[in-house]
Amino acid sequence: MTDATSLWSVWQALLQSFAWAFTRPGHRRFVEWVTAITDLLANPSARRWLIENGRRRLAADYSRETVGKQLMEVIRAVTPVGAVPEVKVLSVEVKP
Repeated sequence: MTDATSLWSVWQALLQSFAWAFTRPGHRRFVEWVTAITDLLANPSARRWLIENGRRRLAADYSRETVGKQLMEVIRAVTPVGAVPEVKVLSVEVKP
């Protein structure tokens, strides 16, 4: 048995051990996610790209302004109309 075949067998057994916790579509997405993470870890150029671009993406996704807007949307969705005043969220620049 080659190393790749051996690794694939171990990989399948590992993923199958989690199958009970997922619906069929959920398990498929879990397998895709784990496979993508493994590919990322095995590929040096992909790791470099993630290091270089990941911080910018996280800074944009979790900026104070973005999180503030999302929080206010959730609060407005669960409170009566007019009960939540308009609040301007100050933006803060994140330096890399």
